[in-house]
Amino acid sequence: MRLEILKRNKRIEIEKDLNRIYNIEIPFKYQFIKLGKEKIRIFTGNLGSQDILRLNKILTIDNIGLYFAFLKNQDLRLSFDSVILFGKNENANFLELNDNETRKWLQGQDLEKESSKKMYVIIKHNNDILGCGKLTGKKLLNFVPKERRILS
Repeated sequence: MRLEILKRNKRIEIEKDLNRIYNIEIPFKYQFIKLGKEKIRIFTGNLGSQDILRLNKILTIDNIGLYFAFLKNQDLRLSFDSVILFGKNENANFLELNDNETRKWLQGQDLEKESSKKMYVIIKHNNDILGCGKLTGKKLLNFVPKERRILS
């Protein structure tokens, strides 16, 4: 798998997207690492960029850090864990669900939601963060991983 340490300008671009789309900021020192074509991981360890690249040549790193986001065609979708970790900011871009919608959401269902905007939102019920969804105008697309869904 191809590993790339994202350079400062790309990191700044992602930080701007995080702020623009989700209204969140990352409160600690980190590196963004791109694995494959579209997956971004966030790494906060003590290894520098050159150390990680050297290690990758010797061992071939499959995973490092936390799976942070999916980035495709300037479309930044936060991972389930990233939303829970970084989405606690009270000013974040939330969409509140009611009890019935929450049950369907946690089962992995898309929801019927009318919206004038097409955008990503952090899904919330009461004080619980339930993941990331995408409003498309008529629907709220669900990205809850299969292994995190409830059965009934």
